[in-house]
Amino acid sequence: MKKTLAFLAGLVLSCSAVGMNAFAADEPSSESAPLKANVLVTVSDGTKLALSQADVLVTDLNGDEKLSIDETLVAAHDQFFEGGAAAGYKSSEKEGYDGKSLDKLWGIENGGSYGYYVNSNSAWSLNDEVKEGDHLDAFVYSDAKKFSDVYCFFDIRENLDSKEGDSLTLKLSKIQYDPVTYAPSNVPVVGAEITIDGKGTGVLTDESGSATIILTKDSSESIKAVISAVSTKETLVPPVCLADINNNEEETESDTTTTIETSNTVDPGSSDEEEATDTETTTEAEETTEAETSSSETTSSTSSGAVNNTNSDSPKTGDAGTGAVAAVLGCTVLAAFALKRKDV
Repeated sequence: MKKTLAFLAGLVLSCSAVGMNAFAADEPSSESAPLKANVLVTVSDGTKLALSQADVLVTDLNGDEKLSIDETLVAAHDQFFEGGAAAGYKSSEKEGYDGKSLDKLWGIENGGSYGYYVNSNSAWSLNDEVKEGDHLDAFVYSDAKKFSDVYCFFDIRENLDSKEGDSLTLKLSKIQYDPVTYAPSNVPVVGAEITIDGKGTGVLTDESGSATIILTKDSSESIKAVISAVSTKETLVPPVCLADINNNEEETESDTTTTIETSNTVDPGSSDEEEATDTETTTEAEETTEAETSSSETTSSTSSGAVNNTNSDSPKTGDAGTGAVAAVLGCTVLAAFALKRKDV
């Protein structure tokens, strides 16, 4: 009897182990995916904008489980600079400085005269952290002796779904440092001209740094216009606001209606024979369209069914889990049946 019980107990344990292995086989890996984030990067090379809020995918290169300004600039150069970061970017640790410093930006080496801000706030070093959706502005000082270049920014970074002819009001501010404490403060930029895609608008910022412009574009398609600013009073690090400028929908609909009405107008001078020919042509076109529509609906229905079959709500471990539970229950029933037979 004892031998039989020991055998049955071992059999149940073996079945349980098989079930647990089935669960474990489908469990996802415990290893976390590499840390990544999208950061919007603007780079000025000292004379012009090289990048205007480019969407840069940043990865954790040193494995410290955070993303830094240094890693962001490496990614920006790899993605947008000819030759990548190896050709256009360099950073290093320097004695007396806490964290990495810039040695080359966008292919330019000028002895360390660079600036970089995260979300319009001055950064301490290239080791400062960035996160998903942050704005990183980096620039080369055009004045590498007195560092007179003024970092400035708009209160609006992006204006979505605008239409040509719409007005947009922006406020331009600059970072000013206290000469004694070096504490930063935001000050309006007065008298700066707003530009669109590098062209002056003739609109100047007022005493509060505000200006209202009319959005224009040259292309008939939807584009992103780069709005910036220049000044004759001081050297501005180019600020950036991106504006999506679309066609005026009302004008487009009006043009479409006019075209349809014109195509449906019947020439009073046309003969009965011509009208009959037009009617036959129209009927054939309608029959062809109906056939194509029917075929399209059949294809769409088939594709839809395939998608529904693919996108099941069941988890990946569902089938294996059910099989494992069934195996354990089956073994238990067998054990109970064997014990009952032994007692008889």
